[in-house]
Amino acid sequence: GITRDVIIRGRRNVPLDGGDARRVFTVAAGVSATLYDTVIQRGFANDGGGIFSSGNLTLVRCMLRDNHASDRGGGLFIASGSYLLEDTDVVDNEAVADGGGLFDLSTGTAVIS
Repeated sequence: GITRDVIIRGRRNVPLDGGDARRVFTVAAGVSATLYDTVIQRGFANDGGGIFSSGNLTLVRCMLRDNHASDRGGGLFIASGSYLLEDTDVVDNEAVADGGGLFDLSTGTAVIS
């Protein structure tokens, strides 16, 4: 998981792939994670198949696709903290219970643009 502040500059043609077997990213509480031009795909977990965040998450020009959760938040699960999704696609994610693309439990700031 991500346990320190980080900036990741990916390439949209080189996805980060969970292989339908594990979550791709976990962002710890109190941590700021910023991802640019990154594709998160085929993650799997109980909550947050693609990303599970308790920190401050920023996704810019990213894509969350084909992620799965056996409970909530197939693409993205926000447990706490804040998040910003800017020019980010959330497509073809699934969850058994709630929030196929996104599930948000936080009381922090949420911005989607």
